[in-house]
Amino acid sequence: MKLLLPILAIGLASPASQNSIPDLAKLETKFEKLMTGCQMVGKFTMRDGKKPAQQESYTISKVTKVSGSKWRFFAKIQYLGVNVTVPLLVDVKWAGNTPMIQVTKMKIPGIGTYSARVLIYDGEYAGTWSGKNYGGQMFGKIVRAPQDKPNKQDKQARATWGSWRGTDGNAVGTGKPPTEWDEKDGKNIKWQIPIAGRGSSSPIVWGDRVYITTAIDTEKKGSASSDQGGGRRRGGFGGFGSATPTTVYDFVVMALNRKDGSVAWKKKVNSAVPHEGGHATSTQASNSSLTDGKHIWAHFGSRGLHCLDMQGEIKWSKDFGKMRTAASFGEGSSPTLYRDTLVMIWDHEGESFIAALNKETGDELWRNNRRQGTTWATPLVVPVDGKPQVIMPGARSSRAYDLKSGKEIWNLSGLTRNAIPTPLHRNGVIYLMSGFMGSSLQAVKLAGAKGSLRSSDNVVWTYKRNTPYTPTGVVYGDYLYFLRVNSGVLTCLNAETGKVHYEGQRLRRVGTTYSSIVGANGHVYITSRRGWTKVVKVGEDYVDVASNRVRDTVDSTFAIVDDEIYIRGWKNLYCIAEDEKKGE
Repeated sequence: MKLLLPILAIGLASPASQNSIPDLAKLETKFEKLMTGCQMVGKFTMRDGKKPAQQESYTISKVTKVSGSKWRFFAKIQYLGVNVTVPLLVDVKWAGNTPMIQVTKMKIPGIGTYSARVLIYDGEYAGTWSGKNYGGQMFGKIVRAPQDKPNKQDKQARATWGSWRGTDGNAVGTGKPPTEWDEKDGKNIKWQIPIAGRGSSSPIVWGDRVYITTAIDTEKKGSASSDQGGGRRRGGFGGFGSATPTTVYDFVVMALNRKDGSVAWKKKVNSAVPHEGGHATSTQASNSSLTDGKHIWAHFGSRGLHCLDMQGEIKWSKDFGKMRTAASFGEGSSPTLYRDTLVMIWDHEGESFIAALNKETGDELWRNNRRQGTTWATPLVVPVDGKPQVIMPGARSSRAYDLKSGKEIWNLSGLTRNAIPTPLHRNGVIYLMSGFMGSSLQAVKLAGAKGSLRSSDNVVWTYKRNTPYTPTGVVYGDYLYFLRVNSGVLTCLNAETGKVHYEGQRLRRVGTTYSSIVGANGHVYITSRRGWTKVVKVGEDYVDVASNRVRDTVDSTFAIVDDEIYIRGWKNLYCIAEDEKKGE
């Protein structure tokens, strides 16, 4: 370790430019191989010197390059009796051939906010770290992590996309999926299967199965419930609704095998005549589901929230009444899962609320009334100084609630009507946006946010054009991507400063778009309702990589697991994978 410290001092002082390093790709491949499946075992010191060096351990299951200098580490951290597993977004710089890992003000649940610079050299690591009021040095060895005997549960834990925005909610996959496919000639279409009924809910994945929901018109005559949600219906926007159904629909959860798309099981959780027809482009199965690998929470809005086990048996169901959505546009908000708590949003033209439920029992932990009108966004939960906050956008005001108590922490007005995009998060800053009858994007620093933020320095920057109406954008490394209204017009900003990298970039063949943007392996994927997907390279400049198509109406968001993409259309479910994987 003594030999490493002089190198450390040089490296920390002058990391090389990425562009000036010969054979950078080879160095990065070697670094990825070294760090994936390793354990960093060592000690850390405190600057005051009052305590002896203490033990620390970092088990790195996987590292993947995001873009530029950004890498994602999947790490289990053991520190002062705390054991937490988190995905970490870090910078990897280079001092010659020597990699330096840099973390800047990263919030780690249950531990705190830390910065660090660590050099990796000859099987050892050394560097400096700092917290809010303290800091010191860290050093140790890099060894191979103990290899437990592989089992089915371990494999499933790695292969997950547990919500419509992924298991960790950032909509960025960790594998290397294809950038090209075509249904017409079968290129990279591993399989496609027809789905009974119709739905625009997004697929979720756990282990070797894909889960979807669908609403099947039985064509049996019936009548809707007279319960209309306890509120007066507002005037609508005119001309976009479909006729109120008069037949019974079966609301079904399906599990399909990832290998070939065959049905593992399907479960009818409710049968009812829907009380609203919805927008002409909506479906009766628009809310997306969640899973933690032990349970599935299938949300059908006014047809209930249903908890099933992984074999399809119903554990509990909750009925929240009947929504009356603005202009009868239909429902679409999805619940959020954070550890043992489900967060439900029930914003409509009647009595509205946000509530927290025990995920195991469905018991209500708290409920907070709201007066926002209809929203279609999904709540976001972000730890702030160790305390999770629930962030929910709204047309009147966006609000944050304490996850434990439900008490309001802060509020901020400024979004447009019809709040649909779900908030995004990066390094303690959230991004709120809407794009109906106006444009609004607000970057809000969460640390210290309290009360009204209307004139607060917590609003670090704003942007007032080209923002989305329906599709949620994505933060990928340092880049924030989003579409203009519901069109194939892309904007890319610097996520930290709001600086425009490019805006108003038209995506050829991508027209009306409801599906939200996702990312993987240095690319973002943007998909239109007509089934065209534009693949764009992540970076400051617009680079068109590919245009691909499935011949189906696509409104749901992709699920990306390992090296596969799952696309749910109105008629079919598709698995996109490299051709050589067929038949495995």
